[in-house]
Amino acid sequence: MHVSLAIAEATDAFLRILEYLREEMLSFKLPNSLGGVSALNSGLAGPTQFGKVLTIYPSSTAQACLVAKHLDSVIPVRRGPRVPSDRYLRADGAISLRYGSFTLDRVLVDAFGRFEPAIETPFGLSRDERTATGRQSAFADPLPLSLEPQHDHSALATNDALFRKDSTEYVPLCLLQQTPRGRVFLAGDINSAQTVIIKTAEQGVMSDIAGHDAASRLLNEFRVLRQLRQAGLTVAPEPIVMNAEVPWMAVADVQGETVDSLPPDQQLLRLADAADRLARVHEAGFVHRDVKLANILATHDEVVLIDWELASRIGSEEPIIGGTRGHVAPEVIRGKYAAEQATPMADVFGVGASVAHALLRCNPALLPAGSGRLIGLLVLGGNKDAAIVVRRCVAADVARRPTAADVRDSIRRLRVRTAAMFLQTKVVKRGSRRWALRAAYEVANLTRRYRSPTPGGTAWQNRHFQADFLCESINLGAAGIIIGLLTIAEFTRRDSHVDDVQRAAEWLANAAPPKASCGLFTGNAGVALALALVGTRFGEPRFIAASLERLGVAAEARDEQDLFAGAAGVLWAGAAIGRLLGEVARDIVAPLARWLNDTVVVRDDLLVWRNSGRLDSAKEPFTGAAHGAAGIALALRVWSSESRQIDGTLLAREILLRLYEKARVEPGDAMRRSLDVPVLPTPSNEWCHGSMGYVWCALQAFPNDPAFEPAIDWAASRLYAAPRVSNVTFCHGLAGQLEVWRMLTRNARWDRIAQHRSSEIAACLRLLTERSSGLTTWCAEDPNVFTPDLWVGFLGPATAVARHFMGESLPLMSLD
Repeated sequence: MHVSLAIAEATDAFLRILEYLREEMLSFKLPNSLGGVSALNSGLAGPTQFGKVLTIYPSSTAQACLVAKHLDSVIPVRRGPRVPSDRYLRADGAISLRYGSFTLDRVLVDAFGRFEPAIETPFGLSRDERTATGRQSAFADPLPLSLEPQHDHSALATNDALFRKDSTEYVPLCLLQQTPRGRVFLAGDINSAQTVIIKTAEQGVMSDIAGHDAASRLLNEFRVLRQLRQAGLTVAPEPIVMNAEVPWMAVADVQGETVDSLPPDQQLLRLADAADRLARVHEAGFVHRDVKLANILATHDEVVLIDWELASRIGSEEPIIGGTRGHVAPEVIRGKYAAEQATPMADVFGVGASVAHALLRCNPALLPAGSGRLIGLLVLGGNKDAAIVVRRCVAADVARRPTAADVRDSIRRLRVRTAAMFLQTKVVKRGSRRWALRAAYEVANLTRRYRSPTPGGTAWQNRHFQADFLCESINLGAAGIIIGLLTIAEFTRRDSHVDDVQRAAEWLANAAPPKASCGLFTGNAGVALALALVGTRFGEPRFIAASLERLGVAAEARDEQDLFAGAAGVLWAGAAIGRLLGEVARDIVAPLARWLNDTVVVRDDLLVWRNSGRLDSAKEPFTGAAHGAAGIALALRVWSSESRQIDGTLLAREILLRLYEKARVEPGDAMRRSLDVPVLPTPSNEWCHGSMGYVWCALQAFPNDPAFEPAIDWAASRLYAAPRVSNVTFCHGLAGQLEVWRMLTRNARWDRIAQHRSSEIAACLRLLTERSSGLTTWCAEDPNVFTPDLWVGFLGPATAVARHFMGESLPLMSLD
């Protein structure tokens, strides 16, 4: 049972409800702060927690009915957001119910290592499905309550397709965007046949202590747009109509692209134009308060500023709280706790952050907080002139910031540095080995704050999307943390964390292997590798036996075929464990080599494997290292080399050469993510799908084969031209890039560039560090998440930096 509450009413509601819950001896949970309420109501706590400000656990169906009726009388009207997975007592009520699991003693694990709560049914465990329609499980107990009929609140129903206001009707043509706060449609005016943009808002979402929510923000935006038009300004879309009862508004459809989708040189030009428009807005007495590249629309001859929901009159004492991470001025953040006067300088701060976004080619919202970090990253990339501009715009002292007109002229003098220009930059020093040693050791120490003792040993609690579960895998869990700690111990020459490693190995050895999760990065194969490493290093036969048992379970799976979660990863693990434990490991996985050979297919003149469709929306075969043909080719090559069989080597060679020849997207700047239509290119700087993953595979599989020189040169050049700032992880970020550039130092054609780029990335990683409890750390892809895991957490950059300063040029996951 859930109670939906707006942040403004939460404290008073808790006081009225909690005594009743105590008297009834009901279990419940609630946030420990108003910030927690805000996170739940904005979707920041995750889609499954949306709107669940107070969760109550009745002990029986009868008690659930009594409690629901009582609370419905205490809080008769819902001001918070609707919980999409629930059924409500009343359409406008605050009390909702859902049948499902609320303990972690019943779980299901899939091939990708993803845990999900399960419910007990007469046919065994079943997935605890939570849908946006409020549809409940077929096995749910009937409630003697009259509940609101289930309804899909995530999209317009066919019978309710028209937006009507007075004599005007609009029909939705296309859903452009959908978030917890509302939806954006391209719609048609039935009377005029003109297209418009319609924005909707959900009640209670993004609510703040002053009582503002998504609905009141939408109303504020419409009012400001109308006032701008009355002042003669055409810097924003023309407002057409506002419906306040069921909040939606229609504005003119401005044909254009958001500036964040343009090339960097065009971004700077359009940003200068936007600064010019902002100067006019400020002269008219308004401030936008959410300036970023995504809120600037470029047409063929001008720019238009969009998303005015936070805008206010200059001098307003209590403007709506909000803004975009990395673009919000410090005085606005302070305004959450004290009165903030709206000034144009908040917009200038956003312009400065947008300059950094354009030149770093990385959104500041995705980086750790701190404007000084942006300036350091710009200087590191050779953009000293831009660093000066940004430093002025983001000055903590508001009086030292330039006006929008001044910064417009400064932006117009800036130039984008090309990839070729970076080689003219003074070679970045290898950096401080002393810093790297300290950082790696502190990161290893920080993992102890995430330890979770169990009867069978020690696990680690993650803070990622699987935070409710103790995970085992290399990607996210104990196996990866073991590998990371062992790597750091080798670098620092300290064995301070041996006990943690051994206790974690005990936990893995004692745990029952989940049969559905077999993969190298996601399940049993990766666990088997970690156990083999610990067993051979410390001479522990029970870990070696557990490793072979895990490998045997992994080898039975036939659900997936890729390197990350499927048979290819198990095959690779068998070859690697064979190096440690001998022929027995290779014998266990040998059938998988035959199965992969038998299941390869030809599609678009490529040798690929069918996609199970379980990973994401893609249905056709993948091409990349983690989930596609490149990674499977690497596994076949490694296996064939270890087992001295030529067939796998020949197949792997043909797969990789064809990928280079046939899977590149014209004009050859990227590789196809999958064989789906339309063709989607992949980012060049991501390990899992992109050309970076391709070169990672090719360098390991055929490092000295002349036939691969064009392919390696292509992939390395794409990586060199990619954005030079990113998140820090192995899977999608700088840790993975650092590893690939270290691998390229073994290539004579790329050695000089690779040495330079490796040092640059190490310096970048140093700039991106943060402190937690006095220790060095890095955030995950989400800058609000700190998790100890290897592939998606802070152990990734720590091990990459350690191996860089060790002079290591082989990948972390290498048989050598």
